[in-house]
Amino acid sequence: TLKQRGHVGEQKDGMDAALCAYDKKNNILEYSGANNPVWHLRNGAFTEFKPDRQPVGYSSEEAKSFTNHSFQLQKGDMIYVFSDGYVDQFGGFKGKKFKSSQLKEILLSIQDKSMDEQKILIFNLSKGKIGEDNSALLGSMIITKLQLAAMSRVDLPESERKDFYLYVDEFQN
Repeated sequence: TLKQRGHVGEQKDGMDAALCAYDKKNNILEYSGANNPVWHLRNGAFTEFKPDRQPVGYSSEEAKSFTNHSFQLQKGDMIYVFSDGYVDQFGGFKGKKFKSSQLKEILLSIQDKSMDEQKILIFNLSKGKIGEDNSALLGSMIITKLQLAAMSRVDLPESERKDFYLYVDEFQN
């Protein structure tokens, strides 16, 4: 623990989180959130499961139990769990926050795509939307993950390796 007692001058750190548990047998998702929501898309309908407005750890208010949301999933449902990393980023042409409404708009526009296609489209955010520094950081993280994934293929026998292609458009670092 951080041994925070709420004294004057003491650091007040907490953690935001979204915790999900999936019951594969019954196709049920349980969720509990500390300031981070879960978004659910089904046949074009958008549902936001709201988090409790308290962090894990320190809170200036009296600690309370977190709400447990449980819902039945159906084939084709899309579940999105994310931190405030996207929505709280400053940048773009006007130096404003990206905001959850813009992320929601993007997700609604790509909901008919496969998850593989969605990954490609979500990372296709221009620096005009999230800012040049954030775009460079996100790009660096993606390239590092791709490099690690490519290097891990050496553990597979060559006959089991599937071909893949990587197209990077306008990425500068």
